[in-house]
Amino acid sequence: KRKIWINRLWRAREEEGELHRAFAQLKDDLEQFVRYFRMNFLKFDNLLKLVKPHIQKENTVLRRFRAVL
Repeated sequence: KRKIWINRLWRAREEEGELHRAFAQLKDDLEQFVRYFRMNFLKFDNLLKLVKPHIQKENTVLRRFRAVL
């Protein structure tokens, strides 16, 4: 059987979700952050501030948005 190395970042992605898990850990490892997002954290944060008002969840007739804290 062939063995492959898997970065610790990706081991738990099936249970927790890839982006949720990755983002929490990538903020602590800036080199990996740049490899994953292809930009540094400052640029990512600035981009997020620009698009956030357009991508936030909203209540609709069909469902109520419930914030998860």
